[in-house]
Amino acid sequence: MGGSLKEQGFYGRAAWKKLRVMALNRDHWLCRECLRQGRLVQAQEVHHLKPLEEFPELGLCLENLESLCHDCHEATKTREKKKEAPSVPGVRIIRA
Repeated sequence: MGGSLKEQGFYGRAAWKKLRVMALNRDHWLCRECLRQGRLVQAQEVHHLKPLEEFPELGLCLENLESLCHDCHEATKTREKKKEAPSVPGVRIIRA
């Protein structure tokens, strides 16, 4: 079976759904990033600290998960995209 783990239905599997609830319960359904900034915000999402596609062996590891609110989870995606960008001045990536 080809494709990424996401394309293979990782997030629809019972094991992920169970672990996701375990992470949210562990974190008292609070966004850990907001907590680090002194704010209490309800978490709706669970984020892989080490990306699933790069570390599939940690996909179902509770220690690799943190509960986040939607905004903080979206911010992790923005940070990851910035990491992918080249650091060479004057070079621009155009994606189709």
